Amino acid sequence: MSKAPEVSIPSIDAWTKAAAKSAPGGDVSKLDWVTPEGLTVKPLYTRADVEGLPYADTLPGFAPFIRGPQATMYAVRPWTIRQYAGFSTAEASNAFYRKSSNWRRNARKRQGLRESSDSEED
Repeated sequence: MSKAPEVSIPSIDAWTKAAAKSAPGGDVSKLDWVTPEGLTVKPLYTRADVEGLPYADTLPGFAPFIRGPQATMYAVRPWTIRQYAGFSTAEASNAFYRKSSNWRRNARKRQGLRESSDSEED
């Protein structure tokens, strides 16, 4: 078995200098972006960012289940995106879903509405 080559780990300063070359106006802070929920996402996270976080070293599929209830989570299944919508009354909601269901039945080649409930299995 061959020995892995030694690799020097560059400093954060070296990364910042390299990242500035492709950052807008050379300003690495402009690489940050904000999620729709208002969370700022940085372009780089290091071990220092997770120091002191509880359960940062847990595994999926094991208590306390911070990273999900299954060991592989969705690695072997495609993700689904669902939208749940309700209206002011049950009657209005039912009318919308009936109309949408008829549209879907008549559109076999395009993706349409998929009705589901929280207890439904894929």
